[in-house]
Amino acid sequence: MSKKIFMLFLIAIISGTFLTGCAKTTTVTVNTNLRVTVSGVDHQPLQGTKVVSNSQPDGQIKLTGLTDADGIVWFQNIKPGNYDFYVSRFDYNQTEILLTATSGQTTEIPVFLVLTNPTSTTPATTSSQVTFAQLNAEPAKHNNQTITIEGFWFDGFEIEVLAEQLITSDFAPGNLQPDGLKISVKNGLPEGVNQQLYLQANNPTGYPTHYGKVELTGTLEYGGQYGQMNSYQYQLTVQSAKLMPWNP
Repeated sequence: MSKKIFMLFLIAIISGTFLTGCAKTTTVTVNTNLRVTVSGVDHQPLQGTKVVSNSQPDGQIKLTGLTDADGIVWFQNIKPGNYDFYVSRFDYNQTEILLTATSGQTTEIPVFLVLTNPTSTTPATTSSQVTFAQLNAEPAKHNNQTITIEGFWFDGFEIEVLAEQLITSDFAPGNLQPDGLKISVKNGLPEGVNQQLYLQANNPTGYPTHYGKVELTGTLEYGGQYGQMNSYQYQLTVQSAKLMPWNP
């Protein structure tokens, strides 16, 4: 009898050792929250600022958001790790922020944007007048040149472009969208021009867009990958701008 009890005891010890040896250590990753606060002139909160991730941790979807009336956008229950965001509003210069979100904690990031202010509303005297047709025919000829070009301004959730034309959008009655050759724009427009653009409030992104006919002068770049998601072959860094007569 004692021999039987001893054998059962021995089997129990061996089984326990086996199970202990096979046990796995599980690391639990706790998601986190991120709060971005954006301010502009006189450190006033900037409503309607776009905050979009260029890169994020593996398994985390792209983050996009708009700041509220207090200049704040929240990203909740996101994966911890390294993020690369760009922050922009149509009348402010875009900026990039790199941050690390810590597991189980709320990360708070303040961002200050600089107001866009092209130097003039008068074209530079050394610029050459170029049409979209000429640009399309000989793009390399105008690379790294100062040009003056008429077109249609359109800014959206992730774009600021000068387009060859605007066409009807199917999203909502009366909506327009850029079409034809499109140039990604840096430096935006002077405040006086911005204020005279048409407003299109009902858009797929939920973000208001502005559009109108303008004449821009600036340095043209061609042959790279520019703008949102590197979607454009042309980029114009604006030096001056003026609104042109046009009715939608």
